[in-house]
Amino acid sequence: MKFTVNSYFRSKGRNGFDKLGIFTWSVSIALFIVTVFSHSFYVYIIAVALLAWSVCRMMSKKIDRRYLEEQTFLKFFYNIKYFFSDTKNWFSRKKFASVQNRERKRVYYSEKEKARADAKLYKYYSCPDCSQKVRVPRGHGKIEITCPKCGRKFIKRT
Repeated sequence: MKFTVNSYFRSKGRNGFDKLGIFTWSVSIALFIVTVFSHSFYVYIIAVALLAWSVCRMMSKKIDRRYLEEQTFLKFFYNIKYFFSDTKNWFSRKKFASVQNRERKRVYYSEKEKARADAKLYKYYSCPDCSQKVRVPRGHGKIEITCPKCGRKFIKRT
C-alpha cells in the first residue's frame, strides 16, 4: 500500500488535504510573502486566520461537512475557470441551452420560430427502404441510425 498524507489522515478518521485545503494553504503562503514586502499587519492576520482554518478543516472528523464545503468551492471555482477559459464558447452554449429549454417547455410564438429551434437541435433523414422520416440530434458526428418502422440501419453524419 502506498503511503500518502491523505491516506494517513483518512485512516485516522480525519478529513486530510483536499482541493479547498490546498487552495487556502496556497493563498495563505502568498499572503505571508506579501507581508514580507508590505509589512501590513492586517494582511498577516488574514494569512494566519486562513492557515488556522485550513488546519482545522484538515484535522476535522466531520468528513461529510468538509466534503460539502469542498463541493461548494469546486462548483464556484470551476464555474469561474470555465467562464474565463473560453468565453465565446460559453455564450454560444448558453444560447443553445436556452433554445433547448424553450424546446422542452414547448413555448413558441410562431410556427417559423418552432421550425428554426427544431432545425438547431435536430436533423431529419429519410429511410432508404421505406422513406420514413427519422429525427436525430445534431452534433454527434457519424452515427448509425435505425429506422423505427422497418428496422433498417444506415450511417449518416449529424
